[in-house]
Order: sequence, then C-alpha cells, then structure tokens
Amino acid sequence: MKNRKKFKGILIDSKNETFTDVEVDMNYGKDGNNDVHRMLPCRTFTISRYDGADETSDTIFIDDNGLLNMKENTTFFYFAEANCVFVGNGIILGTDEEGNTVDVKHDIAFYKKQVTFHSLKEAMVMFPYVRQYYYSK
Repeated sequence: MKNRKKFKGILIDSKNETFTDVEVDMNYGKDGNNDVHRMLPCRTFTISRYDGADETSDTIFIDDNGLLNMKENTTFFYFAEANCVFVGNGIILGTDEEGNTVDVKHDIAFYKKQVTFHSLKEAMVMFPYVRQYYYSK
C-alpha cells in the first residue's frame, strides 16, 4: 500500500457548492504538479487535520495561499468539525497510523452534514480574520 499513489477522495467545490467522489493521483507530472494542485487549483497546498481527528482520520487538503489570493468572487466552505472556514476548494483524503495518505474514511453524506458554503461577504462577517486578510493586500 505504501507505493500506491492513487487514492479515493472527496472534492469539496465551494463555488458550485458540490461534493464529488474523486480519484486523486498523488504522482507528480512533468509540470511539477499532481491532482491536488489541479483540483484545488493552487501552486502550493497544506493539509489540515480537524480537532476531533486522530492519526488515522481524514484530512483536508487546501490552498496554502488561499487567504492571500482572495478576490471579490472568492468562495469558502466552513467545516463544523474543525470549526474553521477554508478558502476555495478542498480535497478530503485519509491518513494511516504513519501519516501516509490513504483512501478517504468517511463518505459524502458525512461531510454534507459538516460543511456549509459561503461567499466572501458572509465569510468576512463570520470570521473577522478573513476581512483582515482581504483588506491588508
């Protein structure tokens, strides 16, 4: 399993407010990117583990520069379990006890109960740091 580079995940599309089962190829192409870069889309990404997560829970891949690249039409998703708002899209994948990427553990129905979608204006009201980043550019 350690050499496997394609995993079942869930794409959270904040613009279209959808959840989609996806296969994520973690292999890097000639352009230096993998499916995470293309699906989010972003140049760099980070992985967020939510508060209730343990070492073998799902993680959320997000745009590392999302707050820095906000525009008027930027969309967000709020993940209740993490008590956090994320900029743009997210990809949910699982982790094993060694921290390696594995298939997502929960299904779309679980995340539909946890996630709400928001515009920039809504996110600025709900999360003051979003407003701070937006106006500090």
